[in-house]
Amino acid sequence: MKRLSIILAIILLVSVGCTGTETVDTDSPKGGEEKVAKVDEKDKIKFSFAHFDSGEVAGQLDAMVEAYEADHPNVEVEVIAKPGEYESWIQAQMEAGTLPDVGYCSAALAFSWAEEGHVLDIAQYFDQYPTLGNRISSTYYWWEEGKTFGTNTGGETIMVYYNKDLFKENGIDLPIYDGKTTWTWDEFVDISKTLTVDVNGNNAHSSDFDKENIKQYAMKYSTWWMYYYPLILSNGVDFINEDGTDVTINDPRVVEVIEELRQYIYDDRLAPTADVSEALGMNTATMFQTKTIAMTVSGYWAHSGFGDTGVDIGVAPLPTFDPTGKAYTVELGDPTVIFNKEGRTKEELEAIVEFYEYHNNPEYVSMFRDGLWMPLQKDYYTTEEGRNKWLNDEYHDLENLNVYTTLTLEDSISAPVYRLKNWGELEREMNAHIDNIWNEFVDIKDDSEKNVQSVLDNAEKAMEPLLQGTHR
Repeated sequence: MKRLSIILAIILLVSVGCTGTETVDTDSPKGGEEKVAKVDEKDKIKFSFAHFDSGEVAGQLDAMVEAYEADHPNVEVEVIAKPGEYESWIQAQMEAGTLPDVGYCSAALAFSWAEEGHVLDIAQYFDQYPTLGNRISSTYYWWEEGKTFGTNTGGETIMVYYNKDLFKENGIDLPIYDGKTTWTWDEFVDISKTLTVDVNGNNAHSSDFDKENIKQYAMKYSTWWMYYYPLILSNGVDFINEDGTDVTINDPRVVEVIEELRQYIYDDRLAPTADVSEALGMNTATMFQTKTIAMTVSGYWAHSGFGDTGVDIGVAPLPTFDPTGKAYTVELGDPTVIFNKEGRTKEELEAIVEFYEYHNNPEYVSMFRDGLWMPLQKDYYTTEEGRNKWLNDEYHDLENLNVYTTLTLEDSISAPVYRLKNWGELEREMNAHIDNIWNEFVDIKDDSEKNVQSVLDNAEKAMEPLLQGTHR
């Protein structure tokens, strides 16, 4: 019996030595004790995560990784931060065969590399990780039927921000969105004229209004196409048709929207031109604080910059050209992807997919609570418990929850890059022409072509040969 006991003891010691682990007692979140395995370095699953962020955002990503490693002591994540040089760096890694395991990626590169087999299809993991398949439909990048390399890193939509006090001071009802209808373009222009005031106190409705000496503008309206794209969609048209076979940028309905916006900025002076904005020398937050503007159009990410202005800022959908009053917004944002690598074990790949699921979960990443990213998972919009995990009165307009929830879930349309092949080239050609509309046609020599219709006709001719259809 003594000899048998010695043999059993040796077997036990060898067994423990082979596993490379021991257990330690730690305080559990509930205050009790739980056993957590301490894993030897050589036995850990190791992979890398690359991004281009810096400063506070990079610090929050580091904190997310540390939290993940604390929850998964058998995993070690190498964080690679390449701010300012990420696009060239990631392409160099592809050429060298040294891609990270998980990383930010422009949509154009991700589509190209997915078609070449370098990016993982995460749709195959939807059953195993249900939250991967339960994200907002407009955030998925599908490169062919049934195959997706994932979603945005965080959700982003386009909306109006406005100073609630200026609306109240002028007797204007706050644009509370009921989830069904929003302000029409004509209503929006009328309100904007009330909110635009010259140095003598006359608003833009007055015959005495001095448009050369304006103290307060209704709106700061950047002419980046993404900021008026929802207006175009609301007029029942797009730059390119649904199946990617016809350029429709010169459709009369597109022309109407852009001509209306040009009149709003250049003729009615309800928003400062780019030159005036530059001369003012203020960022948008300061314009709100000084009451230089009453409204602006931007992406959801602007919440993070407006939270500490001291101004009571509300949100609303963009106005609409749709005769039914239906609101529209656009979902945009580049993806994070998992790169394919040879030699991974099933255990390693599942750990990487689990990290992918974890890395943009609002419960672990503070950017969602701080007004930079919107959640991707539907539960954070449809349940009170989910909404309370990211929506707060420090950064968000809780009087207008439908702008965050219903508008995003039901009325957001994916930006063109999600569906159109060769969008990068199409966008470059489009911008080369549209920029003339916003710079007073300075690059156009023929006076007869110094109008919106002519510019968009030329854009259509230049873009048509670049069409390659859709990804699926």
